[in-house]
Amino acid sequence: MRFALAIGLVGISGLVACGGSPASNESVGHVDQASSTSKPTVIATFNPDYAEYPEGITVPNAGPEAGNIFFSFIFRVQLMKLGNPAPYSWIADPTDRVGAGLGADAAGNLYWAIGALGFDGTAPPGIYKVPQGGGEAQWFSVGFFPAFANGVEVVGNTAYWTDSVAGTVNATNLTTQQSTVWSADPSLGGNFGPPACPDVPTLPFPFGANGITHVGNTLYITNTQKATVLEIPINADGSAGAVRQIVQSCALLGGADGVAAKGSHLYVCNQEANAIIDVNPASGTASIALQGAPLDRPSSIFLDTSGGQKRLLETNIATEPGGAGPSIISFKGD
Repeated sequence: MRFALAIGLVGISGLVACGGSPASNESVGHVDQASSTSKPTVIATFNPDYAEYPEGITVPNAGPEAGNIFFSFIFRVQLMKLGNPAPYSWIADPTDRVGAGLGADAAGNLYWAIGALGFDGTAPPGIYKVPQGGGEAQWFSVGFFPAFANGVEVVGNTAYWTDSVAGTVNATNLTTQQSTVWSADPSLGGNFGPPACPDVPTLPFPFGANGITHVGNTLYITNTQKATVLEIPINADGSAGAVRQIVQSCALLGGADGVAAKGSHLYVCNQEANAIIDVNPASGTASIALQGAPLDRPSSIFLDTSGGQKRLLETNIATEPGGAGPSIISFKGD
């Protein structure tokens, strides 16, 4: 999620996060049972009149919800299960909060990043754990107060998550809930003042580390303002290895958001370019994989391997009028 979208919506459209269930006459998404192909297929559409802006997305591979698609409505601060009209999970006080990235552990437990838009509200920002079967999510990164929790990736018994404003990757032990700053390398930070890329909106604060994924014991992180994809190995003792910049490109990655790994490639959402960018970590190159409709400010992306398939699922946050609209799409990638 890119913070500029949040400020624009709150300041211009007057949208605020709201809790509770949808109105009785509200439809939460139209679901098409279309098979995934090499081309993007819309599998769900949403109604912006009800602030149905999807952001995070994940699919558990285990537990009672294995194979179900979960996504967050960012400004309503609700966690949804595709095909169900009622919220699956929420937080106690959504005031000045946003529901951002999602992750799932090996047992199928869901973890949800909650970011702060301001200082009002009683719900602390950070990582929340969703009870199995749904219900009110509980603050999980107890005692640790990030500036803006955003992307989440579970590796083994650790949830790694980005703080876009602080410019860090943090780590939460899923057994003890102990949370620490795992890496604060300067390359994870955003910029004060003008961004590195002219097409990325200037903000009064830095906005750096955003999307996060992993392959084996290596994390990959996008930096929104610096238009980079970074690589950080997880050392044998669990500490962070040296950060390596894979690629930097204002044209292709200025506004980079979510990232997913499939095969030997990374797929990066770029809201500003309205595109999915194919990044090859081995060669350090990037190219456009998809661009234009049905993409509409792509935000998060996830590799769904449930049922033996390997499809990429992507959320279109679609916060500006005139585009294809908020939706979830599926495509094969490489």
